[in-house]
Amino acid sequence: PEVTLRLTPAQIAPFVVKRIGITRTRHLALTGARFNADRALAYGLIHELCADETELSTRITEILSSISRCAPQARVATKELVLSVAEIEVSQYLDDAALGFSTAIRDGEGMAGMMAFVTKQPAAWQSAWGEIKLKHTIEASEQEGGDV
Repeated sequence: PEVTLRLTPAQIAPFVVKRIGITRTRHLALTGARFNADRALAYGLIHELCADETELSTRITEILSSISRCAPQARVATKELVLSVAEIEVSQYLDDAALGFSTAIRDGEGMAGMMAFVTKQPAAWQSAWGEIKLKHTIEASEQEGGDV
């Protein structure tokens, strides 16, 4: 909608083009088109929709629980690896990925993760998160007189 305000989408254009492609970005930017959440989902700008606040709270808790099971250093390395896919040649990517994997498996966090898996115990980083509960969920339960 920037063009309807006599502005250009200069700050976000590179990110939007990378996410949804040049043709769709051009169409949206040049027409000043507005769209709803369903369309944003179809365009790949968002990952999912929730019907209401309760579903949203539940989904956020599920996602945070999933993230809490992932090793912090492994998340950082994985993010860098995924972002590098478009930037380097496949052979270089595969070499970097293999090196990263072999380093991680010998590293403290990688070793701890493998030991936790073998012993069927939670890894140390999981307990650092504590119990994941959303403020909204806690407040709603307290209002209803329930335990959290």
